[in-house]
Amino acid sequence: MKRKTNRTSLLFSSLLFSDNEFSFFRFAHCTESAFPVGYHPIQMNPSSLTRKRSSIGLLTSVAIFAIAFGIPFAHGQISLLNSSFEDVDPLGRTPSYGLPIWDYATADSIGGWVVNGKVELIGNYWQAADGVQSLCLTSGGVGGAVSQQVATQAGKEYHVTFAYSGSPDGGSGINSQVSMTWNGSTIGSSNFNSSDSSHGNMDWQYSTFDVYATGTTSTLGFINTSSPASAYMFGPVIDNVSISAVSAVPEPSTYAAILGFVSMGFVMVRRRFVRK
Repeated sequence: MKRKTNRTSLLFSSLLFSDNEFSFFRFAHCTESAFPVGYHPIQMNPSSLTRKRSSIGLLTSVAIFAIAFGIPFAHGQISLLNSSFEDVDPLGRTPSYGLPIWDYATADSIGGWVVNGKVELIGNYWQAADGVQSLCLTSGGVGGAVSQQVATQAGKEYHVTFAYSGSPDGGSGINSQVSMTWNGSTIGSSNFNSSDSSHGNMDWQYSTFDVYATGTTSTLGFINTSSPASAYMFGPVIDNVSISAVSAVPEPSTYAAILGFVSMGFVMVRRRFVRK
């Protein structure tokens, strides 16, 4: 069978939306010698090709918008030791003030957390955000901090979430502040006013900060940054810490939303072709 030679045709890979049907064309650079005599590849006039390129661009923009704005992504939980300060058995330490409160100082370890300064592990003395125990970042008027190394992947984004409150022992109106650190640098601070807190209802709040890892291990920390000094006596309290890696894959529940955005794009494309 004879075949035509020395002529080239480019077939564009695109999803073409006409008034009657969808047509899918494969992206390939081929010569007409691949076609029998009498067979001609699909031809597109410039105005039609422009409209189709514009349509493809519109659909692509819709998809990007759907993913970039408001579409949550899956999170992978990272192992964190003693995240709610429940794994510590304080037996053997002398409670402070005859209450379920145990003092820790620099270089002490609280189930994976390393102490700097002074902190207090609080038992059922007041309401915890999770479980029974929480951690007050002060003791005897001296502010403190805790930190823990976690396994990370360089270049990956992580969400850190934690509960925070303030000691109600100083009475109403005490302002306290806790700052979260990542590899020694302050990422953000959370402020609490004790006006609405009590032993039975600590009025726990939650903060979330985004961080990026630069190596295979990273150091997460919390430090008492309250001011004035009187706030150190009745400082910030933390509990229920979690860290999760952000995945590039959308959560299953978001696929319906993405499909909705794409469907809207198809409707817009169809309307444009109808008008033209």
